[in-house]
Amino acid sequence: MRGILCHGLTILMGAAPVFGHGRSSVPTTYVLDFVTAPAETDTPTDRARQREAGLPGPGMHFSTDSERLPLQLSLLELDRTGYTVTDRVVYDVALKHVGTTPVPFPMARTTTAFSRAHVVTRRVSILLHIRDDVIGDQLIGHESTAYSSDSLPETFVMLKPGDTVRVRGVGNWFLMENQKTPLPASWLRDVTVKALLQYYGGDLNPIAESNGIRIQLHSLR
Repeated sequence: MRGILCHGLTILMGAAPVFGHGRSSVPTTYVLDFVTAPAETDTPTDRARQREAGLPGPGMHFSTDSERLPLQLSLLELDRTGYTVTDRVVYDVALKHVGTTPVPFPMARTTTAFSRAHVVTRRVSILLHIRDDVIGDQLIGHESTAYSSDSLPETFVMLKPGDTVRVRGVGNWFLMENQKTPLPASWLRDVTVKALLQYYGGDLNPIAESNGIRIQLHSLR
């Protein structure tokens, strides 16, 4: 296994090389790690340049005539079976290409590489999702977001059929206040957590959520 480090992204490659003149039928596994290799912090100069570039840029363009994103999403593991609100959570997700044509997948974990000349054309967020009668609809892990530009080949990989992206995501159990009724002062819920992929840029329709993992989530005491 070998790795590439550029513009705040780490790509670990398995059996087959990413770039080369030969073609290989051996699937490649890429690793997008938001935990052990945290993204670089954008500087004020970076943020000013990004504002000029109009970041974040890409939007969702879904159509019933478009194909679905040919990725199969699996939630492999959470680091614990129980959490308190505000706790940190680390999660492992696999995204496997199950289609027939290559798909560009963003791998840059910071926007420092982008500018007016190299705008963000795609963005992915790998999130955790809870839908519960009491605590409502919750999305966790917006820190686990990657970016790419078509004009910066080092910021994305072209996933071939059979290739996999292994993602180590991170977030905190901060709840959005979207409950139908106010939460009691103290509560404990058994909830099902699923992984959710948000893919911005292009016209491919989103994929279904992953399998679910049961955990206990409880209020601060």
